[in-house]
Amino acid sequence: MKLSITSLAWIAGIYLSALFSPPLYALGLVATAGLLAAVAGRRLRILAWVAVCLVLAGGAMALAQVRDGDSTLQQYVNYEAVHVRGEIDREPSISGGLCRLSLAVKEVETGTGWEKVSGRVLVLTGAFPLLAQGDGVQFRGELQAIGAIKDAEYGLRLEQQGYSGVMNFPRRVDAVQRGWLHEFRGRLAKSLDSSLSEPQAGLSRALLVGMRAGISPELMASFSASGTTHIMAISGLHVAILGGMVMAAAGFLLGRHRPYYLFSALSVIWLYVALSGMRPPSVRAGIMFSIFLASQLVGRPGLAIPAVLMAAAVMTALDPALLWSVSFQMSFAAVSGVIVISPRLMALWDRRIGIKYEHTWWHEAVRPMAQMLAVGISASLAVYPLIAYYFGHVSLVGIPASFVSVLLLPAAIVMSLFTAVGGLLAAPLGAASGWFAWLFLGGIIKTAETFGSPSFAAVGFSPAAAGVWAYYALLGLAINHRVLARLCPAGMGEKVGALAGRLRNMTRSPPPKRLIVPLLVSLVLVWTAVASTPERHLTVTFLDIGQGDALLIQSPSGRQVLIDGGPDMAAISLALGKHMPFWDRSLDMVILTHPENDHMLGLIEVLQRYRVDYVLEAELETETVTYREWIRLLDEKGIEPVYARAGMVIDLGDGVLLEVIHPQERMLEGTESFLNSNSVVVRLWWEDISFLLTGDICKDAERAILFSGARVGSIVLKVPHHGSDTSAGEHFLAAVGAHVAVISAGADNPFGHPHQAVLERLEGMLVYRTDHHGCITFTTDGTRLWVETERGQTEAETILLPALAR
Repeated sequence: MKLSITSLAWIAGIYLSALFSPPLYALGLVATAGLLAAVAGRRLRILAWVAVCLVLAGGAMALAQVRDGDSTLQQYVNYEAVHVRGEIDREPSISGGLCRLSLAVKEVETGTGWEKVSGRVLVLTGAFPLLAQGDGVQFRGELQAIGAIKDAEYGLRLEQQGYSGVMNFPRRVDAVQRGWLHEFRGRLAKSLDSSLSEPQAGLSRALLVGMRAGISPELMASFSASGTTHIMAISGLHVAILGGMVMAAAGFLLGRHRPYYLFSALSVIWLYVALSGMRPPSVRAGIMFSIFLASQLVGRPGLAIPAVLMAAAVMTALDPALLWSVSFQMSFAAVSGVIVISPRLMALWDRRIGIKYEHTWWHEAVRPMAQMLAVGISASLAVYPLIAYYFGHVSLVGIPASFVSVLLLPAAIVMSLFTAVGGLLAAPLGAASGWFAWLFLGGIIKTAETFGSPSFAAVGFSPAAAGVWAYYALLGLAINHRVLARLCPAGMGEKVGALAGRLRNMTRSPPPKRLIVPLLVSLVLVWTAVASTPERHLTVTFLDIGQGDALLIQSPSGRQVLIDGGPDMAAISLALGKHMPFWDRSLDMVILTHPENDHMLGLIEVLQRYRVDYVLEAELETETVTYREWIRLLDEKGIEPVYARAGMVIDLGDGVLLEVIHPQERMLEGTESFLNSNSVVVRLWWEDISFLLTGDICKDAERAILFSGARVGSIVLKVPHHGSDTSAGEHFLAAVGAHVAVISAGADNPFGHPHQAVLERLEGMLVYRTDHHGCITFTTDGTRLWVETERGQTEAETILLPALAR
């Protein structure tokens, strides 16, 4: 009780400092009076205790004011050249060739030396060189005010996230130092990426090392609508699961007569907290679990609530502004709800059901699931009012979705750990563990998508602050007045017991309990692998990766060729994860048509995640940082690129051939774009079906191809250059004679692709567009052709073709 009161006094002091802002000398007088009263009131325990609380409250208020008085970045905003030094405090986000960095600034150069400051700056820079969370960095550039941003809503979001300014494309970037812990986190994340496909890899990074940047916006929306966002953020739930599992395993191996098993759990959870990036929710959870372990060590269980309050006091001492953080409030509420409500729910279960069937095998199997359900209900009840208050909506399916997700969470965390560490030791170990991790991670993702898909999954609701406090008051009354007991009928135990008896009669000789789960998991994995194995058809998938090109060829013999990677690293990883078998982490060939970001940037991520046997590219060079990174990775992976020349033929097995049509032996000069004009063009054919894949060639290149006499006639044409009017000339289209045209372009792109004139020239063809249809997949057996789109089509359609000719 004393620990709780002192922690509350400290937190109250932080809060009161924002309301009244008393002068520091007044706080000093209050603290001095409190100390004198504590000394003089040895026999008056209540007076002395109140005095101690006054001291703590006064100290907290003074600390908050001192912190608020620190020099900030605001005085340097709108300077043309500011030299700042700090640490990247969040995972960088890379998309569309841009890297977004959150820099916690610690010092600013003033001309006379470095001055200590506080504040956070959003830095927009090129995608490379890559920086990571924890890196110490120096930037020099113009520091713009948040208010100068034209998009007012975006600027408001930045202010809410604590940013003081924005620095666009700094003139100088210097990495000062890289922390070994953050570097190790990065290695674990790369190991997961090499062993798992997306979106499972993104979720595993979030669960194991706290990196959520790779999770797609669509999946984030599913987690939000289903009320399971807390599953992705490392918090008390994750720490408690991992700590409990380590305690159980260490207790079994080392015995519980000595405290070694407690120290094992303590070491593991703080390693886990460190791997998560020492974020406030995970640090709070680590402190809370540490105090819980200490209470076990001294024989004083039941200190969970004091642990939460002390964690809150320690965190606000380090950063008083944290008290107003939405993340802080929601984590505090969720953990408190689990601690206060879930034991009462489990006591209700034991009174109604457990007391009669305590020693039956089915009760031993069901009770852990009941505990998981109690945790999900407790956390949801505690955070619902805060979600409604801050975000204006609540999830109606959060409790069942959380229940299913929490059941899968322990195995997902443990198998992600095995996969990451195994991948560092040996790639086959990571791949083997990745199979099991993929299953449990996929289950959590499917749960979020299923529960978050109905239109009624979330409803709009925004209560006032008084309504939030009233909710918690009523919740407290309900817990204290045995309202929960009325929710479970007295005859529930008999009904559940009768159902279990019928199930027991149906399975008179059940397998050993220890073998049930491994057998089920292995069975699901085997049949999932069988179901995801491609059929013996030729498949060509035009991937929806935004304003760029990327397509995947899968031959009947199992060969896989990726042509271009688009402009977004996350998008290409997610697309390949959907269209390649979950266990396959290799590509037989990667073709780079030409070194521009809208075709090349995603291939950087592909080289890092997948084993690539061969690379085919045009002999073109640029001075961009992306191209330099491409060359560096090829050298690091030991891949010697093959330069494409017209006339090359690549055998993909079973009669499937890939012929290089362009560039010619002599590169085209003097065209509108040297890189585009010399893009790699290939023709893929199998028996009667053919595809002409054209990169970004322009009309000059089209005329050169026709003049060379190359065979270009094809059933399916990838329209050159995203449908730009500089390509797809009438003579070229007539020579190809395609029945189907595919345009790869991003929705609402700034270039106006595809051009209306090109669409008019394509009249008479079946036209598919990635900006309208999403991913477009063609499947053929050599004589027939089917097409299936991600949007606007419910099932595969057969394309009726004219008289076919190669």
